[in-house]
Amino acid sequence: MVGALYSLDLENRKFAARKILEKRANANSDESVRVFQTPQQINFTASSLSELLPEAEWDRLPFTSPPILSELTDVQIKGILEGQEAPCHSQSVKRAVKLMAEATGHYSEHSNQRGFILNKIESRKEMKEFKSKKYFPGIQN
Repeated sequence: MVGALYSLDLENRKFAARKILEKRANANSDESVRVFQTPQQINFTASSLSELLPEAEWDRLPFTSPPILSELTDVQIKGILEGQEAPCHSQSVKRAVKLMAEATGHYSEHSNQRGFILNKIESRKEMKEFKSKKYFPGIQN
């Protein structure tokens, strides 16, 4: 559902938002682990998310709101439909994704990637201030 919420197809976004909001409204407070259930009827020729399963199948399957959406309010989810940028697309998240991509480009082992990332973060903490071009006269954009 999270992927569909950011789909380029407006109908898929609307469908995902509607289902997320419906399931949130009807969610029980059961804290147990949800057991995955395979849908009984899958339309393999579906051209959109709403055609993938019959409506009764969507209602039958248990649903847990994705963790990445747990901090979003219903108003924020509706705002995503109107083109507002979601908090998961913030500058800090983009910076973290870039750093992870850089680490995986340099190292293949997880421990080395982690060390690279931690060293880079520590280095950034020591550099308290980054100057922009406006502080250097004579540099043109």
